[in-house]
Amino acid sequence: LTIEAHNPTLHASEILALDTQKFRIAKAASDLEIEGERLEAELASLRSQLDSLEAQGVEGSPAANAASDLEDETILRLRVYRSLGIDVERDRESGSFNKAVVRNREKGDVHVVNVDPKFSRFFYAEYFWGSL
Repeated sequence: LTIEAHNPTLHASEILALDTQKFRIAKAASDLEIEGERLEAELASLRSQLDSLEAQGVEGSPAANAASDLEDETILRLRVYRSLGIDVERDRESGSFNKAVVRNREKGDVHVVNVDPKFSRFFYAEYFWGSL
């Protein structure tokens, strides 16, 4: 009875459909495994970056803190100047601050001053205050 009820064409069709489904599932599993490995590598990289940032702390690394302590005085001066309407620009070649742009908002004046070491700081201070 079972042998007589067996249809070889229908059986071959079902085997072919099951094989196709099996290969699709295997490919999807392979793709997901590759994606999982990629995401694990990305996670490891991000964890490493997080550990590095946490080691630096909120204020940065100790080396950066030492350098920033030296620059704090200069930065504070530049902020004070900027709040008064004076923008100081750094020379590209020497790295020193040798140009100042003085803005007087009340008069609408703008003065560009090239700072030369042959003049005293007192001279420039008087000039800047006079321009403000």
